[in-house]
Amino acid sequence: MYLSLSRQTWGVCLLSLIVGLVPFVSQSAPLLRNANITSPNENSPSFLTADIGSAGGSTMVLRVNWGDGTALDVYSITNTATNFSVFHYYEDDNPTNTPNDLLTVSLTLSNNTGVVSTNLGVVIKNVAPQLTLSALSHVEVGAPATLRGLNIREFVVPSLGGGPQGICVGPEGNLWFTEYSSNRIGRITTNAVITEFPLGSSGLGPIGIAAGPDDRLWFCASGTGQIGAMTTNGVVSLYTIPWQANEPFKTPQYITRRGAAMWYTDFSYRIGRITAAGLVTTQYVHQAGVNPLGIAVGADNNIWFTAYFTDTANRLRVTDGVTTTYNLAPFSSPALMTLGPDDAVWFAQLGAGDSVPGKIGRINTNGVITNFIVGHTGPSGICAGPDGAIWFTERRRATNSVGRLTLDGELSRFGMAIFSDVAEITGGPDGGIWFTMPGRDRIGRMRYTTAGNVVLSGELHDPGSLDTHFVQIDWGDGTAVETLSLPAGIASFHVAHTYTGSQPTNYTINVTASDDDTGTSSASTKVVSYLVWLKNMRRLANGNMQIDGRGSAGRTITIEASSDLVNWSSVGTITPSTNKWQFIHTNPPASGLVYRGKLP
Repeated sequence: MYLSLSRQTWGVCLLSLIVGLVPFVSQSAPLLRNANITSPNENSPSFLTADIGSAGGSTMVLRVNWGDGTALDVYSITNTATNFSVFHYYEDDNPTNTPNDLLTVSLTLSNNTGVVSTNLGVVIKNVAPQLTLSALSHVEVGAPATLRGLNIREFVVPSLGGGPQGICVGPEGNLWFTEYSSNRIGRITTNAVITEFPLGSSGLGPIGIAAGPDDRLWFCASGTGQIGAMTTNGVVSLYTIPWQANEPFKTPQYITRRGAAMWYTDFSYRIGRITAAGLVTTQYVHQAGVNPLGIAVGADNNIWFTAYFTDTANRLRVTDGVTTTYNLAPFSSPALMTLGPDDAVWFAQLGAGDSVPGKIGRINTNGVITNFIVGHTGPSGICAGPDGAIWFTERRRATNSVGRLTLDGELSRFGMAIFSDVAEITGGPDGGIWFTMPGRDRIGRMRYTTAGNVVLSGELHDPGSLDTHFVQIDWGDGTAVETLSLPAGIASFHVAHTYTGSQPTNYTINVTASDDDTGTSSASTKVVSYLVWLKNMRRLANGNMQIDGRGSAGRTITIEASSDLVNWSSVGTITPSTNKWQFIHTNPPASGLVYRGKLP
């Protein structure tokens, strides 16, 4: 018979030790032979096995002290069993600065006739972290540092599996976020102190959140068809959206403030309004099938919203309730919205897999739409940043990024750790950009720190979740080695550096990462001073594609396009007089092209 133990602690060991028994045996005690513990590497299961017998007694009880400070494990074993197998996870963390740790496992086996006990030694082996790198923002030839360096931090939400989703700035200057899976509202201060407030009821599924006119936090309870409001000290009120027979279930999504009331989207074909007293009024905004999702108040003081499944941006005129619909490309899948610094409404469009690229859309109060193609990255959340740019999240697994788009189309992208599922985003009162990561139960923050024209991103893959790490960066340009210290639980880093970029030179960045138990690994990546760099592509109102490029002033550049990244064809040439130029591709296909610049 084999028993399995649920994990109690993290651990390591790839060593098998068979230790002779030194048992204390009372009369008629159960039998215990061939006790053995095998241990693979850190944070993998260590199996404890033995041959046993009841010696004629009743059901046996096995007690195991794993020797690492975790609670005693107790198992019940039938008196007919002839062996057992249980397992445990170790962390190689006590003491630190050792490649392996020796612990003593104590076990006793007893029944109603007696008890037998023994000790086993186990060696817990450290596993070195593995390091992956990427360098963003290539050096432009002859260009000064134009991208300001960003410091990116991650803060763990206390409730495991809480699924942080919506985020907003509260009335008192803290950041507030919903936890979809754990039915909580969280608060994080600008110095990263997190407090969670349970909502009481189960199954609420809170998503969107916004500060209200009454100094409460208003949120959409998508799971129960309610709008909630919570004071800053955690007092919750729930208001049920009216429902009539034959109507679909109410599933409110996102919410915003307009004047003295809150307005929200409802996937059941409606836009809703709720007063501070909890009075709800709703109205159809279109025929069945239109599912409002993102919402924002425009510069014209009307309600703007996206309809995800029907690929439209819409304006609800508050004075008379008339809805005007603006069609987007098929399968654009528009998501969240925000009012931009230019008085236009900006919105994310996820796109459809590899067939339709994701875009950031802009619509002015006259209904004129401009699209900025950002690739097959799944843009979803969006906000106007304190720097006057548009910031957005990208949710596809291969991306897991935060993007920055200036009003004239300059695009930057900052990658997070895999499975982060970066969801929603807002500008903070501290000048930072704050965002939720439900895939890893974290809140992220970006803040400008230093000037730089390259941002190096790194990710550590270390099974030792209690390990701290040290990272050394040699930028390859003769400057001093830079050292970072990462606390336990932080598995990624992002740091800026300035290269002169005065010549078409490639730089090699060498990075070494070590944990607190002598494990070390290295990796390198190259930074390229591109002679030709395509920075952004946008489709114009007339259907043409505008390509913004950099570099190779005075040289003839061939612009090529591909729909499969394998076969390329020329769509024209340009000989720019400066290092900043534009190329117009006339009458391109509707979607799906990728461009590159090529020199003879």
